Amino acid sequence: MKNLLLTTILLVSPTFAFAQQQGENCFPTGQVMESLRDRHGESRQITMMVSSGKLLSVMGNSKTGTWTLMEVDVSGTTCLLAEGPNFVNYNEPPVPQGEDG
Repeated sequence: MKNLLLTTILLVSPTFAFAQQQGENCFPTGQVMESLRDRHGESRQITMMVSSGKLLSVMGNSKTGTWTLMEVDVSGTTCLLAEGPNFVNYNEPPVPQGEDG
């Protein structure tokens, strides 16, 4: 699971700079969260801090399968990076420290 998450982050990382430069997919965080919740039934599934100090979040709806990947800045701006179908929440327990899953 760690490897899949790391691979996803590495593949999407170039998109961060592109989305920030373009600015066309960036909106106030509250507006984005409300829209994803109300229009798509998505809720926050995972959030992690990346090396830039920004947050990378995945919103998802396990019933409809929709998901959204976004970068959240402390300024209150969220940039939409990717979206798609087939979201699955595995709800796996954490791997005990010292083991690699």
